[in-house]
Amino acid sequence: MINEIFSFDLYEDFINSADPLYDDMAGNYRYLYDYGYSLYKCDRFEESLEILKQGAKLSSDPMFYNIIGRNYEALGKFADAENAYLHAHYMVPQRLYPLVRIMRMYIRGGNNDQALKYAQEIIEMPINENHKLMQDLRNEAHYCLDSLRLIYTENTYARKIN
Repeated sequence: MINEIFSFDLYEDFINSADPLYDDMAGNYRYLYDYGYSLYKCDRFEESLEILKQGAKLSSDPMFYNIIGRNYEALGKFADAENAYLHAHYMVPQRLYPLVRIMRMYIRGGNNDQALKYAQEIIEMPINENHKLMQDLRNEAHYCLDSLRLIYTENTYARKIN
């Protein structure tokens, strides 16, 4: 909890110092990313979207779209979130993270069929075996796939008994 409060204070401090610089820095994609991300971390989702969309026009960094997706998720705009994550994925197709974000979103929303679809897609993607984060993301997809298959198997078995 202390770390969360401390982090929140740091993001608020950054926002307070970044806001007056906006007119001079609006063409700097790095500034826009940091500003938009800080707004996101402080639950100022609409403001964050505005800043990040502006930055996404200036940069080819897919992280803009990943955070745009997270903002849309927080606002309950799941179709928009999925579109933003897919945009990030298509920018750098070998990255698993945007697809994992979609998979997690569908799991939280109880849409197991879609979660399974994305888990399978993640598992089928080639990864750099020396990259720990990619291995961790793929393992998460394996766990999701195994867990959801087990749920489907148990539900099918329960229906046969009844």
